Amino acid sequence: MFADRVYKNSRAHGLAALETRPRAFRHQADTGPSMPPKCAKPISNIAGQSAPHEARRKRKVLVVDDERHIVRLVQVTLEREGFEVVSAFDGKDALKKVASEKPDLIVLDVMMPRMDGFAVLKHLRADPARYTPVIMLTAKAQDIDVFYGWKAGVDCYLTKPFNPQELLTFARRILSGVDEYSEGSKSYDL
Repeated sequence: MFADRVYKNSRAHGLAALETRPRAFRHQADTGPSMPPKCAKPISNIAGQSAPHEARRKRKVLVVDDERHIVRLVQVTLEREGFEVVSAFDGKDALKKVASEKPDLIVLDVMMPRMDGFAVLKHLRADPARYTPVIMLTAKAQDIDVFYGWKAGVDCYLTKPFNPQELLTFARRILSGVDEYSEGSKSYDL
């Protein structure tokens, strides 16, 4: 039986937790109003949209992948939920877009032309003053690749093939945690 692995990182402790779910039961864990047991708080606000009493800007997500159909799938998924999506198709273009667009979240592939995702992540983490959360979305699922991603500072590691709704769930959680982190909390819960 095949299983999908989801890797999560905690900024507070620097620890990685591995969640393995059989593909046949993958959607059952994240459906309905309740949340998976590893989540400490409910998602009350879609990250790109605001509650009626709040005036919040759209959250901007940079999607970086050399496969245009993957970029389009992620873009449509996020835009339907109110996110603003900017795309790049290689590592060098991604760094330019990070500087010009200042995204709130980056969805990053590893295997790309001109500069791979690990090199992009290393450049991003070289400037601690400008922290941008990164979800690594890649076909590289070997333990050494995952370990290298954690070492480089990734916030969430998802492997392809992936469920777009699962990516959306992690994007919401990370962005809601970043909001709380900037308001004084010392960590975010995935």
